[in-house]
Amino acid sequence: MSKQGVKRYFSFIKNRVSSDWKDLAWHLDFDTPDIDNIDGKHRDDKSRCMDLLQQWYKQKGNNATIQVLIKALQDAELQHVVDSLKDNYPDPVLPVHLHLGLAKQTSAQGQAGDISEERREQIRERILEVERALFTVEVLNDPVRYREVRKIFNKHKALLKRALKGSIIILLTFLHQTDVDRFYHNHYRVGEGTLSQQLSHILISDQLQDKVKGAQLIVRLHVKHEDYVRVRDRLEQGLDRTTSVDNLLALPSPKRYVDRSSLSGLDLAVVDREDQPCTDGADDITRLYRKVQSAVQTTKEKSNQAMKVQFQTMQGQKTRLKDKNKKAEKIQLEQNKKILQLQEINKNLMARIERLLTTKQPVVGVRPIRVVQPWVKKVNFGGWGSGRGKFDCPTGVAVSQQNEVYIADLDNSRIQVFTMGGVYIREFTTTLPGESDEELQPEDVAVDRNDNLWVVGSDHVVQYSREGTCLTKIDLPNVEYNRGITVAMATEQVIVTEYDGQNGRLRVFNQDGSEVHTFDSGHTHRSLEPWWPCYVTMDREGNIFVTDSNNHCVHALDRVGNFKFKFGSEGSGDSQLNDPLGISVDGMGNMIVADSGNGCVKMFNSQGRFLCDIGSGMELPWGVAVSPGGDVVVTDFRDHTVSVWTVHVQRK
Repeated sequence: MSKQGVKRYFSFIKNRVSSDWKDLAWHLDFDTPDIDNIDGKHRDDKSRCMDLLQQWYKQKGNNATIQVLIKALQDAELQHVVDSLKDNYPDPVLPVHLHLGLAKQTSAQGQAGDISEERREQIRERILEVERALFTVEVLNDPVRYREVRKIFNKHKALLKRALKGSIIILLTFLHQTDVDRFYHNHYRVGEGTLSQQLSHILISDQLQDKVKGAQLIVRLHVKHEDYVRVRDRLEQGLDRTTSVDNLLALPSPKRYVDRSSLSGLDLAVVDREDQPCTDGADDITRLYRKVQSAVQTTKEKSNQAMKVQFQTMQGQKTRLKDKNKKAEKIQLEQNKKILQLQEINKNLMARIERLLTTKQPVVGVRPIRVVQPWVKKVNFGGWGSGRGKFDCPTGVAVSQQNEVYIADLDNSRIQVFTMGGVYIREFTTTLPGESDEELQPEDVAVDRNDNLWVVGSDHVVQYSREGTCLTKIDLPNVEYNRGITVAMATEQVIVTEYDGQNGRLRVFNQDGSEVHTFDSGHTHRSLEPWWPCYVTMDREGNIFVTDSNNHCVHALDRVGNFKFKFGSEGSGDSQLNDPLGISVDGMGNMIVADSGNGCVKMFNSQGRFLCDIGSGMELPWGVAVSPGGDVVVTDFRDHTVSVWTVHVQRK
């Protein structure tokens, strides 16, 4: 299981921890007042557990990893939850730890015991200094070294998937039990022809060795026994291709084993345990080791020449980049000149608006122009409960052309309707069509041009009339992650977000339920991490805007799902986002985004440039919507409230 995206496991864990959530809270370092506060805010244990996990993630930030969470579950005697988690999210790779240590001295060099303890301590300190100075990311990014390391692991019928940056773990994928058995039972050897010796020749340069006087450095490998057993058991259950190692060499790699490796980081440590004895086995793996060792030695000069050519190529690229930078600077100066002209035009326009406001004369047929001025909270209503006007985890929100506010009341399984002033109008339970009276937990809501409502849950989309009559049902794959929904006013097509814990996509339907398109990650984003599409909206031109909680940004797509641009990055600055959720577009094309992790709502222009904060100091802002008059409605998932925000215009 990856240490990134720990939130993907929250829904799974809260369903299984349930009434034991307080035990978990103690082992996540929550104090009694915090636990009592969570207990009092929710009416059921699953909601309390989800709130606990979200608060823990918000407090710990990057330190909130799945490893920490698993340790807390084990300490709370919830091992059955950990076992279920591993069964549902299996890890298909074998982690291999690399260490930099002292090699065992030969008789010609003197016995290891001849070195005094004081001298050994000096050597250890020197190794750590060498690690920081020379064994750097630049060395490990060397393409020649990387290719040689990759060849070594391929000899074991193992595919090098990737090396995590800043980690000591290299992840290997094996195709057969025999292959992982040979690797595991031979990895600890450090004598002539072994894997440790070959890696030492590649990764430990002469300059590195010279820094440590009186000792020989060697790269050591370590694999946990439980990791070996787990990988071997999975191969026994899942491999149905062949049992012949020779045939495996001829097989093309399956898609799930595509090599996307990047040896970008290696963290080293001194180990002082005794080396295991070297056995001069005559098996084929040992012979392959020796061939690789010989090849490394004979191609050393060719590698140096290749690095020289690569350096010259990089110098040429550097010169071309300088020329491009000069052209870019020239273009930037021209753009700055245009910006100054636009600013002058805007200044004159602002002066005209101020004159119009001062004279108090009505302007017929002209929509009020929104300028970046302070936003104030117009009204706040709700609170936890199941009665009229109360909420239990409000999520999505929509506003009709008649200024009716529709709130998706998740855990109460209903849609509540209010005026823009927060006055309760009506409500209806989100039941599914048919005689079963099965209820849908609404995760988001949208209004079409006929004032019908479209409500999405984990596995269905249902169209309701204004009064709550079921009109249409669309079936969806059941996923554990919240969905968002919007309706294209021009085409009346329905767009729904979907994330299954690994891949994200947008599904596009006609109103009769027929699926038109599926926009997957191949064309919709340009991020390193897999995208997590949360909520979606459209502007008047048909452009699609999607919040991405995994990459902390917003993606802009054209009407057919092609990527245009993105904005936002993880952080708390003006232009940064932290777990963005709800999104909406106002009449000027500006985007309003619920920045849930930073507890605020932000406004960006149509190109993604930050304009202003609309509201801050919220518990967990979730859904946003814009009224025809330009006011912004925000749901607060954790505070169980809804607020309406408006621009504060000061008139002279």
